[in-house]
Order: sequence, then C-alpha cells, then structure tokens
Amino acid sequence: SLERFNFLTELDCNKIHHIFQAEIALGLLGEFISAIHENYQSEKSETIANILYTLTKCGRFELSLQFLSEKEKNSLSEIMDLLSTDWNPENVCQLKSVYKMEYSS
Repeated sequence: SLERFNFLTELDCNKIHHIFQAEIALGLLGEFISAIHENYQSEKSETIANILYTLTKCGRFELSLQFLSEKEKNSLSEIMDLLSTDWNPENVCQLKSVYKMEYSS
C-alpha cells in the first residue's frame, strides 16, 4: 500500500534495521516488496535500494526470502530491473546476488 511505501521511504534505514534487527516477520518482506513495487518512484531509487539492502541485514531474512510467493519474486525482479535503469547497475547486481537472484535476467 502507499502508506507502507511512504513509511519505508521516509524512515531512516538505521531505524528499519533497529526495528527488524531480531527478525523480519514471515510475510512482511513480501508485503514490503509488494508495496515498493506498486508505488515505485524512480526519483526514490537510491532510497529503495538502500531499504532493500537494509532488509537483508535483518534477522531471519534468509527464511523470509524462502517464503516469498511467485508474485512477490516477480515484483522483486521488476524492482531490480527498474533500479538497474534508475540507479546503479553494478550495485543492483550485488543486491540481486544477496536476494539470490543472480541467475535472473
């Protein structure tokens, strides 16, 4: 939702990490990805990339990643494609690797 997107993009990444340091609840990673996908704004591409990176440092990220639905995985792939155009392709390659998307086009 737009509210969730605004919450994420207006929150400092250190606060995001602090909030979810212990764990990111199952399902929440997918909800964040969906909110970013639905409300993506190219002028916020660096902020979005930083949020996605910060989420990888949260507890149980790997577990949450395994539970993404196909729709959420597709949304994530589309976000990465947009970031490659709007931000920094090299950094996006690194981000894709952390999200285990290194073999995605």
